[in-house]
Amino acid sequence: MNGIKFKGYNGVSDIPVFEKGLGELSQLLGLNLLNLITINGTTLKKLDITFKPAIQFDRLEVVFERGLLDVELLGDALRIYDVSLAPNTPTIVSQPTSAISSDVCEGTAASFSVTASAPNGITLKYQWQYYDGSSWIDIPSATSYNLNISNTTLAMNNRFYRVKVGGTTGCVQEVISNNVILLVKPIPTITLGTMPSECKGVTNATLAYNAVTGNPNSYSITWNAPNTIPAVSNQSLPADAIILNVPPTVNAGTYSGYITVKNSSGCISIPKAFTLVIHPKIASPNLIISSN
Repeated sequence: MNGIKFKGYNGVSDIPVFEKGLGELSQLLGLNLLNLITINGTTLKKLDITFKPAIQFDRLEVVFERGLLDVELLGDALRIYDVSLAPNTPTIVSQPTSAISSDVCEGTAASFSVTASAPNGITLKYQWQYYDGSSWIDIPSATSYNLNISNTTLAMNNRFYRVKVGGTTGCVQEVISNNVILLVKPIPTITLGTMPSECKGVTNATLAYNAVTGNPNSYSITWNAPNTIPAVSNQSLPADAIILNVPPTVNAGTYSGYITVKNSSGCISIPKAFTLVIHPKIASPNLIISSN
């Protein structure tokens, strides 16, 4: 069967860049050609042969050597119905998974990535997409192996993503990755009450709040300069009001800071500004007692 040869050419050259006999291809592909062709009989079967020359070519020639025709080995036993060129296909080595930054808090970043290998001489290109409920939409500028979403929103919750992998040059067929899902959790909020106001020397001030959402269970406080009041980090959130510890040495004035709350999912609220006013302590009056 090596009297039937497949020759590949590239450009205007008459020198083949690839040449193999049908027998060689059958060994590579594990085919039993004798079971497919009956000499001087009527049994006919269809055989699809796919081969990858691993080199660029743009036309294919199938050659029957003269000896096969002279001995009438072929006759009507072998016919070529169709020859088609299929583009090279990239291979996705590592699929994107939902475990990579897929479960995130609202307003934070998320990322997905894919690993693919390219056919010889091909530079890969990528296009990430998301599903809007009816069709897949290309994400502008998302043309890398890595998809970065810098600011997630609740509208993205339960959204599916995928990536198309193709080639920048040549005849390359696109492949599409598995779908992955993005889960976005809402951040908690806190609504503050009346701003605290105390006199100098008082060591506790009350920061009231009247509403929360997202089930926060801890809070943190940072102070703006001069930060003479100590910061607080991940303290248990009381049920009604937050007690601020004020050193007795703090001077009179208005102090500003920010409070954030966090829930059991690890999501942190947007910082909420507040103020604490420390009034100067009024000096005790001098009493003079006199008698007439």
